[in-house]
Amino acid sequence: MLRKLTLLFIPLLIAGTISISSAEMASPEMLTNTCVACHGADGVSQGPAIPSLAGLTRNYFVGAMLAYKYANDEAGLEKALEALYKNKEFEDAEALPRYSTIMTRIAAGYSLEEIIAMSAVFSDSKIETPKQQYDRSKVSSGEELHEEYCGNCHEDGGLSTEDDVGLLAGQWTPYLRYTLEDYLAGRRDMPKKMKTKLNKVHKEHGESGINDLLQYYASVRN
Repeated sequence: MLRKLTLLFIPLLIAGTISISSAEMASPEMLTNTCVACHGADGVSQGPAIPSLAGLTRNYFVGAMLAYKYANDEAGLEKALEALYKNKEFEDAEALPRYSTIMTRIAAGYSLEEIIAMSAVFSDSKIETPKQQYDRSKVSSGEELHEEYCGNCHEDGGLSTEDDVGLLAGQWTPYLRYTLEDYLAGRRDMPKKMKTKLNKVHKEHGESGINDLLQYYASVRN
């Protein structure tokens, strides 16, 4: 059902993201209104398989959108990043390849200027942790694994997005599970340090270790 509803939204979303010239560009708030149907008001997701965008850094958001927009166009991505890096605020942005069935089509409708404008809205939005079920017996183990493998970059129990890292606590468990599966299967690229840590926790603790991490993130509240 979720997949069917999402597919129904695609024509509307793409229609709402057709690029216009920078001189006529809509306000950032108007641009991000097209994201609400899937990602929730202010980027706070209400759906289990849809990520929250609230609180993501501008570098992270812009990098992700460009990766989607130029998923099959390396030359276009290189040109876009060259233009982006002229702004020192975005010189650390990374557009690592990521798997998607929908976002490549949606992101294609935005210009670089629009993506940059949208990033300001979501970076200023407050992170809200969803109330979801989790296995209390796994939380302690998950917290230990987080501190050992993830805590140096994903501070504050996974709630911090500083240093342009993704949000862990504050995301729905099904979404995080699918995303980690994509990373481990090689369908989505990740920074070298993250790859080392994630592969290590999976090798040493298996699927049960990944599940413990997920239960811990689901338990964190802000």
